[in-house]
Amino acid sequence: MTKTKNIEFRLSKLEKGPDKKVLAIMEIRSRAIAGSLLKQISCQALKDR
Repeated sequence: MTKTKNIEFRLSKLEKGPDKKVLAIMEIRSRAIAGSLLKQISCQALKDR
C-alpha cells in the first residue's frame, strides 16, 4: 500500500469512528492501569500508618 493510500485509509477509518475492538482494548488497559494505581495507593496508605 502506498503512503497516500495508507493515509487515506486511516482517515476514512477515523471518520467512521473508533473500532469496537480498539475501544475494548483501551478499556482493558485503562482498568489495568486503574487497578495498579489503586494497589499502589493502598500500599502507600498502609506504609503511612
